[in-house]
Amino acid sequence: MLMLFLTFAAVEAQSSDYSFTRIKTSEGVVHSILKDRRGFMWFGTQGGLNRYDGYNIKVYNKKNTNGGISHNQVISIIEDKEDILWVGTLEGLNKFNMKKETFTVFHNTGKDVSYAGNNISALCNYNDSLLLAGTFGYMYMFNKNSGVFNIIKHEGSTAPVYIHSFLKLTDGNILVASENGLFLFDVESQTVTSKKNQYDLRHFVGKSFHSVVYLSEEEVIAGFNSGYYLINFRANSFSFVDLSKKINEKDISVRSLLKDSSSNIWIGTTTGLVLYNHTTKEYSVFKTNPSVYSSISSDRISKLLQDESGTLWIATFGGGVSKIKLQKKKFNHFKYSVEKGGLNLNFIMYIFGDDNGNLWFSSLEQGLAFYKSQEKKFYYFYPLRERMVKQNRMINYFAFPYAKNKIVVSDLGYLRSYELTDAMELKQLTAIKPAYIFYFL
Repeated sequence: MLMLFLTFAAVEAQSSDYSFTRIKTSEGVVHSILKDRRGFMWFGTQGGLNRYDGYNIKVYNKKNTNGGISHNQVISIIEDKEDILWVGTLEGLNKFNMKKETFTVFHNTGKDVSYAGNNISALCNYNDSLLLAGTFGYMYMFNKNSGVFNIIKHEGSTAPVYIHSFLKLTDGNILVASENGLFLFDVESQTVTSKKNQYDLRHFVGKSFHSVVYLSEEEVIAGFNSGYYLINFRANSFSFVDLSKKINEKDISVRSLLKDSSSNIWIGTTTGLVLYNHTTKEYSVFKTNPSVYSSISSDRISKLLQDESGTLWIATFGGGVSKIKLQKKKFNHFKYSVEKGGLNLNFIMYIFGDDNGNLWFSSLEQGLAFYKSQEKKFYYFYPLRERMVKQNRMINYFAFPYAKNKIVVSDLGYLRSYELTDAMELKQLTAIKPAYIFYFL
């Protein structure tokens, strides 16, 4: 294989243009992260499977599922076409029916299977009835219909062990990132190999890889120890970028890679989050700062994911999950309009948004406005309008979303909670009188 050398201008910078939001999970150690088709976020933690609805965390562990899940340490998660979650744990594979909220457990019971063969560290949808399961021991094909694990054969003297991740290639073959090398699962022969046609991976045998992602149609980027390899299979070339030198950071290890929608590369490491800017060719480093809550929650990154809304989700070892909205610096303008569906508030006091891009506008005397981003339309609510007229008083409405479709509103010295129904109506839930409220945090 030819050596391909690329040069990058690099700077170390703690950017102040990015503000992270922290999400506290059941345990600070988060191994895996997934967003399902319904919009829920799922976190595989040291203390169970966590579901996040944008407001609250629901935990599924051995205690609150009556032993339904096989182990509290969740290492890998995927979703199949049947809306089933497959959850890899330290002791077996779990089929989670999200509608019924039930677990079915499968153990690898082959004759030659050691304890490591049930440590499901990576999962990949192979087809409608088969899953690729990577373990601390080796690789298996799991049949969802029979519940049987079949070991995958390998060519050569070295087989992948402790599988960290998979990458489906455009030709249907699958790259395997493991503790002892980068390998190819050849779908034609159903074997694991380090050399097949244009895929020559022999140079990478014996090296530890945690993550591999597409860089372009011709290139992949594979995280290895203190940096990453840029591999072009068509040109039969590769180059190594030593990240520790680029950002002047010792004892760094790359754990996760992600190419975002702007073609920038995010690199999760054991010493912080690194951004390689595709345009400027520069690196920025993000580290946790105990005195700045908007900094990333931990320097030890385990997994990265960008969802369809442009949000980057960062799973960490010890700090739960952080997230940040990645988007171009572009402003949306809402002009005053008396037309139906427009914004007809003149005196806006506060604005709060939720994770789905919806907005609540609080006004002086004019009620509340809810902007539903999916419909690009405003809805209006006028709590206590009759009382306001009778008492000849102005109401400084202040609304704050605290759960999905639920808000807290302060008005006339009261603190009231409301639920936004499917019919787009506000239903009052509670009311207390804590005196006047000026701000929520």
